[in-house]
Amino acid sequence: MSEVSGGATATRPERRSWPEWLALGLAAVYLAAGCWAMWDASPKVLYADPWRFAIGWLERPFPDNVVVPDNGHVEIWPSLVRLLDLHLADGAQWVQLGVGAALALGLLVFTGELVRRHARSSASFAAIVIAVFWLGNARKLAHGNEIVPLFSILLLVILGMCAVVRGRVLAVVLCGLLATFTFGSGLASFGAFLIAAWLMQWPWSRWLGLLGSWIGTALLLQWVAGGQADVPLLAPLEQLGDLLRWLGAPFVWVLSPLLDPDHAARLPIGWARALCGAIAEPLHAVFGPAQLARWPAMAFGALGVLALLWRSYVHRRRSGTGVERLALGLGWYALGVGGLVVALRVTYFRDRPDQLYASRYLPWSMLLWLGLLLVAVERARTRARGAWIVVAAGLLLLPSQVWLGRYALKLQSTAEHTALGVAVGVLDPQFDLVESMWVDIDAVVPLLRAAETSVFAWSETRVLGTRPGGERLQPLPIAAVVVEAVANRFGAPGSSVQFDADAAADRLLLLDAAGTAIGLARRDRLLGRWWGWLRGSVAPAELRAAALR
Repeated sequence: MSEVSGGATATRPERRSWPEWLALGLAAVYLAAGCWAMWDASPKVLYADPWRFAIGWLERPFPDNVVVPDNGHVEIWPSLVRLLDLHLADGAQWVQLGVGAALALGLLVFTGELVRRHARSSASFAAIVIAVFWLGNARKLAHGNEIVPLFSILLLVILGMCAVVRGRVLAVVLCGLLATFTFGSGLASFGAFLIAAWLMQWPWSRWLGLLGSWIGTALLLQWVAGGQADVPLLAPLEQLGDLLRWLGAPFVWVLSPLLDPDHAARLPIGWARALCGAIAEPLHAVFGPAQLARWPAMAFGALGVLALLWRSYVHRRRSGTGVERLALGLGWYALGVGGLVVALRVTYFRDRPDQLYASRYLPWSMLLWLGLLLVAVERARTRARGAWIVVAAGLLLLPSQVWLGRYALKLQSTAEHTALGVAVGVLDPQFDLVESMWVDIDAVVPLLRAAETSVFAWSETRVLGTRPGGERLQPLPIAAVVVEAVANRFGAPGSSVQFDADAAADRLLLLDAAGTAIGLARRDRLLGRWWGWLRGSVAPAELRAAALR
């Protein structure tokens, strides 16, 4: 035990206190929500970057199509899983979600064992579960394209921290190397390992060797990326402000009704709407829109950094449990990722300051707050007090599960509607693609159609433009039909359609009066109606819907 904990060894009685059970129960709620996001709220189609990735997957031979750099990232392992998903599941994300779920299970088992052996309280495990499966992380949890890199990086960083504690330099370097070529943020793991090694008071020879490995890995990344990897720009004061806002971003999402009057006005409970509005209005007047404002995000970020610096100083002087050292390592990793992001994205954030608070970054910035939470639990005077700290944190985040869950469903709806439009060949320029880029979609559609994969593997897509026989169709009654002509990015005339129907199918085939299949629709969970696209137009009374047998 002492080999892993590297100093002070945590011991605790076998029986848990009831506050610890309460913390674990709350963690189970977050775990259930995270599993829901992974399996139910995730788009089962290509979305955002994968439209661009698919160009390389289909145009390049293997293994070039898994090592090709993209936007400075060389994601070898995730790209291999994505390629398998395209070929084995037609890009329906199930392979990626399955691998991601297996990695998540591995993370739970490994961290659970670490806590059992080396933490003062089982509440530390509850804290990890709450922070990782909080729905603020749904942009990673609920997207197959993101879930594999997320849990791979988390596992590699934690394994690397354990290797630092044990003094296994080669294992530390291997974890950093694998993390770097799993996702761009993996390069920051070396910085966290160096801080952990400093806390462990490694000999300078070992420490400098690890530093050299970091530099070597960065140069290797540049070489593999063919010079496409971004080069940091220097704007220290601007980048410091961006970093602090980036680190404080989780609080912007958690406290959204208190910072955004529009969000406060949408709250369903009268007294909560009035209270939050009374707070949000003056804050909005002083600081501006929450997703653009410097404050209070910068203040939260500054407090987090100061707390991390102080706890690291105290830990080096007084040592602590292995879990505490892991916690500080996670905090420094978050700081390193943020530093890397703001160093490489100076001009991007000048043009798009709202992206400092983008949900895709939340899993990384949240690690700072997870690290500080774990330190608080480990340093609490009693196990019960540590558990109460976790319970308080879980309750603070709990309301945000509602609006963050709805946001996950909104992205799912956007992704599914976009994919339907690609299948039908109709996309309204006024339809917000959110993170998908039309230039990527336009370029990849001919490749996907030729390969008969993704949306072109759907049985419904294959009968578009034909008159399917009655034996292949299960007609369904529809009501409250609304058909609207739209401009079409693909060029030909098209329409959007909404209607009510009682159907269990994932997609419905839409037909005109002559029985020709002219469109597709899916149920929009937020609208509570079926929504789709049509080739050309049709009178609402003549539109028919059917499930394909």
